[in-house]
Amino acid sequence: MTTAPAVDHAAALARFTLMRLNAAKIMEDAAKMAGLPDHLRAQAQAAANLLQLRLHQIYLVPGPADANEVRKDLETIAARVVDPLVEAIGEHAKENLPNIKIELFQKLLFGALDGEGLFNLDESADRIREERREIEADPRGWSKAQAEGVD
Repeated sequence: MTTAPAVDHAAALARFTLMRLNAAKIMEDAAKMAGLPDHLRAQAQAAANLLQLRLHQIYLVPGPADANEVRKDLETIAARVVDPLVEAIGEHAKENLPNIKIELFQKLLFGALDGEGLFNLDESADRIREERREIEADPRGWSKAQAEGVD
């Protein structure tokens, strides 16, 4: 029986970060190219913005701050990556096609997240806070309930 080689997670993360930042620099440079159509410039900038983003990693016991950090990641992706790119594509379509309404291409991801996903993250943070208050109020009773599978 063979075993899989051990993975050095720290080294993998360091290599990933270096590659991600190098790719971001390449896309930033591409966004500055002369003669590039605006929607392609927006694509390059969106890629650079996404690659520059250091996404939050949840470790061990999640806390309310983790939900808030994930929320910030999603808001940043909407505001700096997806929504500007979709709007630039919409502008390109409006310039070249009849009857295009640019407002239908604006803030689409943020609008979708704001209604459901961000609210759900806020609920998760509230639930974690509530559970922590219960533990502080009655550590033994809460442990017993968890051991019995009561939520």
